[in-house]
Amino acid sequence: MMQRRFLLALLSLIVLSPFNADSAEILVSPGEDLQMTVRRAREMRRLHQVKFDDTLFVTLADGIYPLTEPLFIRPEDSGTPARPTVFRAATPGKAIIEGGMLL
Repeated sequence: MMQRRFLLALLSLIVLSPFNADSAEILVSPGEDLQMTVRRAREMRRLHQVKFDDTLFVTLADGIYPLTEPLFIRPEDSGTPARPTVFRAATPGKAIIEGGMLL
């Protein structure tokens, strides 16, 4: 149980790590707020922690990411055509962004 909590805590941290010479990566776990992740990515570019011309990958770990509000992505969040901000699943088809509410 302790190892699982440690692993979840480790995964829950937004980690900036080099992906290659021209990119960076933010790792996200299912318990995290995606809107905050978008804000962190925006701040990383704004503070030049990721060069504007570098590709920034936001990688979602396997799991369900429920949205309680719309996910708002601004034009400046996109990077450049050559070096975009890319949202992707760690395992294709295993990260699910779930939105909508039952009334």
